[in-house]
Amino acid sequence: MLDSVTSIAVRLAMWCNRLCTAVHGGQMVAAVRVGAVPVPDRPDPTLHAFGMHLRRLREAQGLTLEELADRSGMSFRGVVYIEHGRRNPSLTTVLNLARGLQIAPSSLLSVFDTPDL
Repeated sequence: MLDSVTSIAVRLAMWCNRLCTAVHGGQMVAAVRVGAVPVPDRPDPTLHAFGMHLRRLREAQGLTLEELADRSGMSFRGVVYIEHGRRNPSLTTVLNLARGLQIAPSSLLSVFDTPDL
């Protein structure tokens, strides 16, 4: 009996370590393991605005995520994270994305020309 209870406890702990959700500041957050620092579920507004702008530019050219990643010398996942506002791209990454889209780097940053952001 004790072995089965221990086994269940170990499996439960493993499951909790995979995905533990908690409420933080009224927002749902996900932590990778118990005790990990929760990451807000919503991306930074500035990163989100940049990502949405990148997506609009990519779609206007009829490019898939895979094609942009290949043309930019990036991973597919890296482009996805940037488009979803989950990654803060470096200057080099912005230049690579501009090269992949065959546009001026300033076009990628034009989303910030409005005073709202």
